[in-house]
Amino acid sequence: MSKARAQAGFDLATTQRWVHSVITHPGGIHEGLASDESRALVNVGNEDLEKAILPSKNLSAHERIEIYSNMIVWRLIECLAGDYSTVQHAVGEDAWDALARAYIAAHPSEHYSLNCFGAHFPSFLRDEAPELKNRHVLAELADLEWALQEVFDAPRMEPLSRVQLMAFPQDLWPEMRMKFVPAFRLFAFKYPVNAYLQAVREERKVRIPRLRASYVFVRRENFRVYREDLDLPRYTILSTLRQGGSVGDAIEAAAGLPGVKFETLGKKVGGWFQDWAGMGLFESVETRGA
Repeated sequence: MSKARAQAGFDLATTQRWVHSVITHPGGIHEGLASDESRALVNVGNEDLEKAILPSKNLSAHERIEIYSNMIVWRLIECLAGDYSTVQHAVGEDAWDALARAYIAAHPSEHYSLNCFGAHFPSFLRDEAPELKNRHVLAELADLEWALQEVFDAPRMEPLSRVQLMAFPQDLWPEMRMKFVPAFRLFAFKYPVNAYLQAVREERKVRIPRLRASYVFVRRENFRVYREDLDLPRYTILSTLRQGGSVGDAIEAAAGLPGVKFETLGKKVGGWFQDWAGMGLFESVETRGA
């Protein structure tokens, strides 16, 4: 038995941790073998790897372990593309590989589930990715695509029904505060990214969108995730409620928008709340006067 193997004692758990630290290192196996983490587990570096990993008839020790390293990187790139297929489309195939590898290097997978791997991708696009064209559009696309994943995986809560909501006395409505179900996300975007995402999914030719505000919420119903575009008054009401404001606060905020008439708003808002309850957006209502 070599010195390195004697040091490791070929303890299975230690060997597994060593192999994992080497093949998952964001800098590749050469940096992985030289890292303090791997050397603390098994004191074998690039120069004497064959003391721990035997060569095969056709492959060196480095080539053998690099196969596993490449497999992990390819799997992570595949996973990222699955979560962010619209960003991949917007970036283009040639640039996507380099962008995904840069993300893997900056945010290596540290969780047992790959469901969490892409969580930092929107902020990576917004703040970290080098020389990224259309950075802000891509970051908003990523925000929307990640919301689809989060809403799909969110805990299931029984929503307040339309009948239950409309049963509250009218005199309580101004002070009512709504609690939203976990499977709900609300966005104010600077770009029409939901329209772009839809065009990509329908395989229509589409250009990177130009600056134009858009408002979107994401919800789940019967194990399906839906994206809904909003106008500014409806977004303002939902946003105010989301921030803990009362129904009265929300209507007042929407009524204060340019071009919005209180009388017209008053005729619509009851229908909006019925629609939202029918979509299952509200988990419960707090009525301080009840």
